This record gives sequence, C-alpha cells and structure tokens, in this order.
Amino acid sequence: MNTSLGRLIAILHRNKQMYLNARLKAYGITSAEVGILMSLYRKEGRTQEELSQWLHIDKAATTRTVHTLEEKGIIIRKHDDRDRRCNRIYLTEKGKALESSVVPVVRGWSEHISKLAGEDTYNRLCSDLESIFTALKEEPAQ
Repeated sequence: MNTSLGRLIAILHRNKQMYLNARLKAYGITSAEVGILMSLYRKEGRTQEELSQWLHIDKAATTRTVHTLEEKGIIIRKHDDRDRRCNRIYLTEKGKALESSVVPVVRGWSEHISKLAGEDTYNRLCSDLESIFTALKEEPAQ
C-alpha cells in the first residue's frame, strides 16, 4: 500500500488551518482557538477538562488556548459554584458577537471540501472516518 492515511489527514488538517487562519485573521482568531469557540457556541459553561475531552486535545493545550482567549477578552473563567477547584468557561459579549463571523468560516471549509470531492464522496468519507474513530475508542488501552 503506497497511500498513508495519516499523511493525507495531516495534509488536510494543515490546509484547514491555513484556510481558517487566513479568513479569521481580521477577527483576531486563530485556527487553534476555533475548536474551543465552536464548543462554547454549542454549550457555554463547560469545564476545561470537558473542552479537552470534546476536542480530543491534551489539558495543557486547552489551558494555553483558554488563557489566550481570555487575554483577548473573548471568554471568561468562573469558578464552579459547587466545586471551587473547577473553572467553567463562558463567552464574553465580544465572544458572542464573533459567532456570526466565526461559524460561517468554519462551515465554509466543510462546504468547500464537499464541493471539491462531491457531496456523496464527502459524506461517505466522513462516515468511514467516524467508523474508524468509533472502533479506535472501543479498543482496549494499549
């Protein structure tokens, strides 16, 4: 087999980062910050651990990105009322205002790829990758 799935996925990922960075630069948002924003647009008040799990990234990366977004005035951390050791993350008014700009850009990437590959191919590829991801999650820890 001459094709490397990992290599192709990595190339697509880098292309997506470049696409997002170019289109979000005017808003002061980077591709590294998009995942946390998209997660908070779906549900505010997540903990940093929940964000890490949802994004499948390590806690250190989440902490760095949350800190950067906080410095930019896009999110705020608040202590959990029930567990003071735990921080919950919320969007500021600035963060909420960015949603109407950020979400279309993120969706635009998927639409662009769907047009390039064709909708059937795109949907089949997403389904196949989701199946691989599910199978990997079900494997015993190695």
